[in-house]
Amino acid sequence: MREQRAPLDDTSKIASAVAEAKKTKKTLLVYDKAGKQVRWFQYYLEAHGVTDYYFLAGGAEGFHETKYGKVPLKCRTRDHSAG
Repeated sequence: MREQRAPLDDTSKIASAVAEAKKTKKTLLVYDKAGKQVRWFQYYLEAHGVTDYYFLAGGAEGFHETKYGKVPLKCRTRDHSAG
């Protein structure tokens, strides 16, 4: 897993990152600062034949809020009452 940053206005860097991911059959995890500006990027990816991608909900801010405990993670708990 490797992070490669590409500002949304740097089309050559984006094209290079997408081409590399497609060539090496890597999954793309796409996010922006707040998680609101990357949806248009779905059309770009599909137009370039990329189907293995995900968008990070909440963007980088959401990641850091979860990482530092500002937003609790939801997880299943084991029911210990059943024998």
